[in-house]
Amino acid sequence: MLKKSVVLAVAFAVIGTAVFCGKKPSPSPQVTEEPREKKWMEVYHRNKLKDTVDITYWEPGTDHFWIECVDGYIDSMRRNNGGTKISYVYLWQGEDTIDYYLDEYHLLNINDVPCGIDLRYVPADSVPEPFLITTAIVRPEQVLQLEKFPNLAVLNTHRFDDDYLPALSGLKKLQLLSLRRSRKKSQYSPGITDEGIKNLEGLTNLRVLDLSFTQVSGEGLAHLKNLSELRELNIYHTYMGLGGSDFKHLKAFPKLKRLRCSVYSFPDLSLRHIGELSGLEELYLEGLDVTGFNIRHLKGLTELRVLHLGITDVDDFGMRYLKDMIHLRELGLSNTKVGNSGLRHISGLVRLEVLGLMETRVSSTGLRHLSGLTELRKLDLGETRVGNRGLEKISHLTNLRSLSLFDTPVTDKGLKHLEGLTNLKKLNLAKTKVTRQGIAELQEALPDCKISYWVD
Repeated sequence: MLKKSVVLAVAFAVIGTAVFCGKKPSPSPQVTEEPREKKWMEVYHRNKLKDTVDITYWEPGTDHFWIECVDGYIDSMRRNNGGTKISYVYLWQGEDTIDYYLDEYHLLNINDVPCGIDLRYVPADSVPEPFLITTAIVRPEQVLQLEKFPNLAVLNTHRFDDDYLPALSGLKKLQLLSLRRSRKKSQYSPGITDEGIKNLEGLTNLRVLDLSFTQVSGEGLAHLKNLSELRELNIYHTYMGLGGSDFKHLKAFPKLKRLRCSVYSFPDLSLRHIGELSGLEELYLEGLDVTGFNIRHLKGLTELRVLHLGITDVDDFGMRYLKDMIHLRELGLSNTKVGNSGLRHISGLVRLEVLGLMETRVSSTGLRHLSGLTELRKLDLGETRVGNRGLEKISHLTNLRSLSLFDTPVTDKGLKHLEGLTNLKKLNLAKTKVTRQGIAELQEALPDCKISYWVD
């Protein structure tokens, strides 16, 4: 079943005032640009509706989704490929309806058009109309078969290394290339390195490049300076950052909108270079050396719509540098040092739809700063000190669809404040102090909500 947790997911005003330590907070930034009208895509599998997806900010030919396959058969569909299964990738072309399935030739069909092939299971010669194929999955031994598909735009590779990259240099129509998980396995398999990346310099139509789990460093990115159409770059678990100036090469990509980082070394200079990418709209920096001090380099990224800072040392002091990011729709702060006073700096980010505060220093007192965030659809307060009083402070956030209170001191008394959240579809109450009776009463008030819990 297509689950929201693995699907393409972006499911996703009154500004409250607050006083802290006797001082008035600085004026909240004013949102001057009107938000876009919400647009949705319906996702079907063989005419059965699986999900609806928020495509409000999607760009045709850049935004994409993954369709997982197990032994050649479709398993599920999702927005980001964070797992280990090898998946089809489909470049969104502006559709408002998608129906996907495998046909009798085991080709991926989107809206009854065969467009994808998994060369691990299906030989290229068996395809009746090869010119229709735009997306492929390939292992090294099948790489020469790719020349049979003149309109190939998307390629997801499996177990590649430098030796096979020359065969990709002629695929001039490629718009998306995934080389993820090609790290060196042994002395006989070098993986993908800076030397091999040279073979990609002529793929000037590339918009999306995934180099995660490779050995590529800043030197490799320097070879890609001609890829001026690049919108998305994934350098998760690469050798980027080993040289303090590695990230300066990102300036070669003036249209870059989405950047995913998780590197071995992340000196202050790296963050400074990222802060100069003023066109960024999505930035993922989980697990890096980001602190309440050096995050100041990001304060100029005012076009950001998505920012993830989980598992970093960002604290209350650093939160002041986020207050002007008025376009933020999604903010991840889980596993950081952020507490109650830090939340006052985001009280004016009234477009926020997703906020992650799991395992932070936030308590019930701090939730008063969320009073103006009425667009929130997903809120994670798991493993915080938020209790019953805190639930009272968010009881008016009626757009909430998902709320996690995992491992918090909430009791049955606090659940009464959730009964008005009639749009709630998912609620996590595991490891709280609620009773079966309290949950039963809440379930009666919220019959469409799936409540996760366990009690003694």
